[in-house]
Amino acid sequence: MSRRGYGQFCGLARALEVVGDRWALLIVRDLWGGPGRYTDLAKGLPGIPSNVLSARLRELEDIGVLHRVAVPRPGSGVVYELTEDGRALQEVLLGLGRWGSRYLTRPGDGEVLTPACVTSALQALFRPEAAAGVRATFELALSQPAERILGPGHAWLDEVVVHARVEARRISSTAGPAVEPDLRIATKAERMLDVLAGTASPREVRLSGDTALLPVFSRLFRLPAAPG
Repeated sequence: MSRRGYGQFCGLARALEVVGDRWALLIVRDLWGGPGRYTDLAKGLPGIPSNVLSARLRELEDIGVLHRVAVPRPGSGVVYELTEDGRALQEVLLGLGRWGSRYLTRPGDGEVLTPACVTSALQALFRPEAAAGVRATFELALSQPAERILGPGHAWLDEVVVHARVEARRISSTAGPAVEPDLRIATKAERMLDVLAGTASPREVRLSGDTALLPVFSRLFRLPAAPG
């Protein structure tokens, strides 16, 4: 595969040559949780044209970031799965997500949250030093007018539900509801940053479970200071 280079013998330049194309790193992000079908990736990236998704998957497979795996019987077809090289990008991308979160304010026109957006944000903003002695499962339900923003076919994004388990100063975050969350936090997507910052109004947040864990949640997932 021929790619335009930057003409520099530099690790950063080489990384951008390999995975710097539009949408490539978001595909990697969406495969953190495990293998996914083409249709899963298309659904999780509502704005990606089908021809671009196909091209990026081919390119990422060619360079060894992901590979195709046959679905075991009785299933059929193939799924895409990160290779060891692809998984090695996670810490880099979490750092980028942490840096980029400084520029977030409110969702703009046409911008939606997806489950992968939220789970990766929780991982990027998690503060192990604040998690001493914490053992809890948090569920986060974020409502947004996805069908109005994106049009018919995206109503599944009207409420994005994810959960995070914190234990031994580590976090695991997964799309979908928790079996028995210690605290469930429900609010509008535009208020997610307020919840993380601990500044959300009680009228804007619905809690169930151990409500005393809300300030713990905000302490665990601290937003970095805005630039300037």
